[in-house]
Amino acid sequence: MDKETLDKIAISKLVVRAGIARSTFYRYFSDKVDLIRFLIQQDLNNIIQKQSKNDFRKNIFKK
Repeated sequence: MDKETLDKIAISKLVVRAGIARSTFYRYFSDKVDLIRFLIQQDLNNIIQKQSKNDFRKNIFKK
């Protein structure tokens, strides 16, 4: 699955690999694209959070 394109990955494969029920997937995501959007948003939030911490550390020692 690591090298498959998104259109080739079935939700059934995703849920088996994740160890969740298909209904659980659909409770949180409408489709694969919705899942990808969520994952990208999480990554962006983590990057922003790390950058904010780095900016704080740099600015705290400025005079």
